[in-house]
Amino acid sequence: MPNILIIFSLLTPFIGAFVLTQPWLPEKKQREKWIMGSVLLTSLITLALVIFPPANPLKLFKLTSHLTLAFHVDGLSRIFALLVALLWPLTTLYAFDYMQHEGGERRFFGFFLVAYGIVLGIAFAATMVTLYLFFELLTLATLPLVMHKMDDKARFAGFRYLLYSMIGAALGLMSVIFLSAYSDTDYFIIGGILNQSRVLGMENILQGIFAVSFFGFGVKAALFPGYAWLPIASVAPTPVTALLHAVAVVKAGVFACIRLVYYGFGTEFLIGSFAQDITMIATVITIVFGSVMALRSDHFKRRLAYSTISNLSYIMFGVTLMTEAGLQAASLHMLYHGVIKITLFFCVGAVYAKTGWEYISRLSGLGSKMPITFATFTLASLALMGIPPLPGFWSKFALGKAAVELGTKIGYFGLAAIMLSALLTALYQMSVVLQVYFPTEVQPGDLSQPRTTHRQQKSPRYLMRIARAAQSGLLESKRMNLVLLILSLMILLMGFTDGPIEKWFNTILTMP
Repeated sequence: MPNILIIFSLLTPFIGAFVLTQPWLPEKKQREKWIMGSVLLTSLITLALVIFPPANPLKLFKLTSHLTLAFHVDGLSRIFALLVALLWPLTTLYAFDYMQHEGGERRFFGFFLVAYGIVLGIAFAATMVTLYLFFELLTLATLPLVMHKMDDKARFAGFRYLLYSMIGAALGLMSVIFLSAYSDTDYFIIGGILNQSRVLGMENILQGIFAVSFFGFGVKAALFPGYAWLPIASVAPTPVTALLHAVAVVKAGVFACIRLVYYGFGTEFLIGSFAQDITMIATVITIVFGSVMALRSDHFKRRLAYSTISNLSYIMFGVTLMTEAGLQAASLHMLYHGVIKITLFFCVGAVYAKTGWEYISRLSGLGSKMPITFATFTLASLALMGIPPLPGFWSKFALGKAAVELGTKIGYFGLAAIMLSALLTALYQMSVVLQVYFPTEVQPGDLSQPRTTHRQQKSPRYLMRIARAAQSGLLESKRMNLVLLILSLMILLMGFTDGPIEKWFNTILTMP
């Protein structure tokens, strides 16, 4: 496969976003066809690169003798790009229905497309400076999506997101500088790029730089203490929240940390050091903290946001094990969690779009009104809990096994944290399921009075449609249901084909 296709995969969403801003696409149906066409073409090119990766990197130009802008498709790139390419078209289809009552669709989908291209830039980055460049661009592209509603809550969430991202990026920049100074190449190599003869006497300093940079890139992965932006960002429209929490931003943070450990500083240089202990302890704390906060939250999206914080640190824990088994388990959970969590957020978004309800305590008995939504939610909840043979079980099992093989006290504490988190996950997810299927005496509000945003108040047809749906006993849309059914099928397939998936992961992760 020619490596020039990487450029096409990056540029196609940008071209799509540019055309979307032109006045000769006034009709909504035309816009939707163009948006979906751009997304599908990008995904097809990306999948072609995943299946038939080019052998050689694509070098654009050198900034300095040790800083090169270049792209390459290695094993880790293929896993991340696969996740993105599969979930972005489904998010697009879901967003067509959801955004009709939010307004600003042209602006939303413009930045939505740009973000797609930038995430692929992160996935295919061949050097640390390329990764850092697109990491920064991702913040700028997703900030307008977080602030889409432009009310006080959205502005505050955007400010918090920007502040945390800037601090994290500043800390992450230190690794770019020091890796450039102590390496003979800036291209990612499995095992690390440090020149061991040049780091003699500088071990503690470089390990400290690694720890600082790990927490910096870990801000986007919501690693404690840099997690606080993520729950607040849930004020964004659900398609944005789903991408933030399942695919784009948080997984980009995880991806950058994997690059930093296994392809930058290298596990041989880090394992057994104070830097490994500090970062591993932080992931263990975050696993438990996120689950406890999720259990305490009655806000539907915020509960899932805290759940995301916990599950991201499952992945980060696997990364900090700094073993081959840890890398494989972390990559597996990155894929499985992405599909499971985006499914859960889409279920929450369907509820909010049709009822306007944000709190779990109001959902009593809603299962009969939204049968497909909550059947899907139940399946995804079981997968997130780790019920065999669903995918969450396999990735958690792999993480636990890798922790045991490490054989350290912190590794065992991490295993205990995963087990405790699994219990808490069962409590905060199944409490929702029980609420919607087994109503209490607290009944939901009047379904004939749906949410009325500024856009809906201008759309009597939308209000009449929802009112008729409430009277008929159903509150679901066909396109949202189609997306939920496809995701449910993906969850089941991943669970029953885990063996081949793990075998493929084990094969490609060691490939250059």
